[in-house]
Amino acid sequence: MTPQKRNDVPFQWSKSCEEAFRKVKQEMQSDSFLVHYNPELPLVLATDASPYGVGTVLSHVLLDGSERPIQYVSQTLNETQRKYKQVDREAYAIVFGIRRFHQYLYGRKFVLYTDNEPVKQIFSETKGLPTMSALRMQHYATFLQSFDYTIKFRPTKQHCNADAFSRLPIATKQPDNVVEEVAMLETSIIETMPVTVEDLAKGTAADGSVKLLHHGLRNGKTVEAKDRFGIDRNEFSLQQGCILRGIRVYIPPELRTKVLNELHSIHFCRLKALARGYVWWERIDRDIEELVKNCASCQVTNPAKAPLHCWEHAAQPFERVHVDFAGPFMGKYFIVFVDAYTNWPEVKILRDITTATTINACTQQIIL
Repeated sequence: MTPQKRNDVPFQWSKSCEEAFRKVKQEMQSDSFLVHYNPELPLVLATDASPYGVGTVLSHVLLDGSERPIQYVSQTLNETQRKYKQVDREAYAIVFGIRRFHQYLYGRKFVLYTDNEPVKQIFSETKGLPTMSALRMQHYATFLQSFDYTIKFRPTKQHCNADAFSRLPIATKQPDNVVEEVAMLETSIIETMPVTVEDLAKGTAADGSVKLLHHGLRNGKTVEAKDRFGIDRNEFSLQQGCILRGIRVYIPPELRTKVLNELHSIHFCRLKALARGYVWWERIDRDIEELVKNCASCQVTNPAKAPLHCWEHAAQPFERVHVDFAGPFMGKYFIVFVDAYTNWPEVKILRDITTATTINACTQQIIL
């Protein structure tokens, strides 16, 4: 074989190298390395992602505490996936591994190992997903809810099995269906806007306030808090040049008036709630309030809130009495009377809280 050079270091694939390579392959395929699936033994799934691939190893924990692999798989990321942030690639590695080993994992308790601490926090079985997480993460989390797992952090030095496969992935032509479905959902949300995707992408690229955020999302680089409005970067994602915060599309300044006019066209009484379901920008609530304040139709449709009314002070005992139910407690209910003037309480035990029982209790209290 003709020697090849990389970084000015000659590389020679010799006969001894070929023999060693074949022996490693044979050993990895032998029963001394792999173990058969046993429903009685604990299951462990280790996943990892590199900038260009994902790898996952399904293992049993033997009686002596050692881990022995049952099967291992890897996948080369496509161009879109390679642009994901590292936390997204790590999350995708988990979904990829569970989908590939679905027949082993579904309906069984297993331990999920990752060497990415943020992913462990995001998919923790004891914590809820942040409300404004990127749509991709929300779909991943929904998928994982079907499985009974405990996610744990494992340092990279102890995570070599999955790490090795993520760095030597098998070439694949077709992307995983999960990513395709999520990308389609994110794109469909953008396409519901009263402006085109091209206009949004062009306006976002020209918006100086999100320039660094846009660049960081596109290239998977860290973005300072001041350049992402002080919001957790895991809430943002990038689709077709458009920034999304969770499932809401970021609207650049030049298009905000058009979007607000579209939302405002029906003079809906819950305009803020409607807007929050689709679009976002900094101080969006303030802009909506200014729009509604200057619209006569909205003022008629959305009357100002009436001021809170406080009870007047009672002038004498039992001038006004406040009544409420309590219970059930030990199979009983209670009706509580409190005098507004003296705060004197009276409590009667009831067998139920029907209309007839309530009227009778109140009548007796008045007579007393």
